[in-house]
Amino acid sequence: MAMPALESRTWTVEEVQALPDDGNRYECIDGALFVSPAPAPRHQQALLELAVMLKQYAEREQHVGWVWIAPHDLVLGPRTVVQPDLQVHSAGPTATRKQRAARALLIVEVLSPSTARLDRQDKRKLYLRDATASYWIVDLAAELVEVWTPQDDRPHVVSDTLTWNPEGATAAFTLALPAFFTVANAWEHYPRT
Repeated sequence: MAMPALESRTWTVEEVQALPDDGNRYECIDGALFVSPAPAPRHQQALLELAVMLKQYAEREQHVGWVWIAPHDLVLGPRTVVQPDLQVHSAGPTATRKQRAARALLIVEVLSPSTARLDRQDKRKLYLRDATASYWIVDLAAELVEVWTPQDDRPHVVSDTLTWNPEGATAAFTLALPAFFTVANAWEHYPRT
């Protein structure tokens, strides 16, 4: 379960980035260290499917952004570093490197039982406060996506067709969620050896 570390102290980005590469995901929000286990195959399959589609759309068709998947640090201050499952950052010619790294066009988290609370609460508040124009929470079990923007008090819950219109795009990204969840959830019974 993604939980704050037992050690009650304030962590820095440098200290978190120096932790061992042991298969866990280490993230730090306002100095609090969070540790999550490696994601399950079902989670990774959903992330891979979504990343391939978004890469085609954002990088090759619309040229609005670059797609990165975890592990890829998103540093939001001296005591805040997170690894969203998926990030799309501006590819615009006028954006500086720091601006491209600091504010995402889109951040996506695919829920896992161990990270649901962190993704829905702490990370949502952080992303909408500091990091993103749009935040999606992909719920494989419920077969829906929660869409958040900084001005939202509640998510827009989508279970049919997901649509995204990033700044600079000439056409929207659309995703038929029933088909997406059929593919993603086919890995639910993936044999674990």
